[in-house]
Amino acid sequence: MKSWKRRWFYVESSSLFYCTDVKEKFSPQGAIVLKDAKIDTDVLIPNKRNCFAIKTPSRTYFLCADTPEEKMEWTAFLKKKIAQVNNQPPPQPTKSSVQPFAGVL
Repeated sequence: MKSWKRRWFYVESSSLFYCTDVKEKFSPQGAIVLKDAKIDTDVLIPNKRNCFAIKTPSRTYFLCADTPEEKMEWTAFLKKKIAQVNNQPPPQPTKSSVQPFAGVL
């Protein structure tokens, strides 16, 4: 597994964009396409807490939230967004916010 680096994420259209600095929103380092993605909340990574995975058809992204509450907010938000992208009924509504996460990308 690669080293962990803090990234800032935001959702636009059907992708989750990430950057190395919160001020770089208009110059993202990369994007995770949410079409056909799945969220795995049962991720166990040694010496890391509040982890989850975004599994796409081509790659799995591992992320860790700062708190259990942020993990719940982000995974609920991402599940809802993925359902929208895939034209499925959305899960229970959640509030969205841009929060920093450390992730292997």
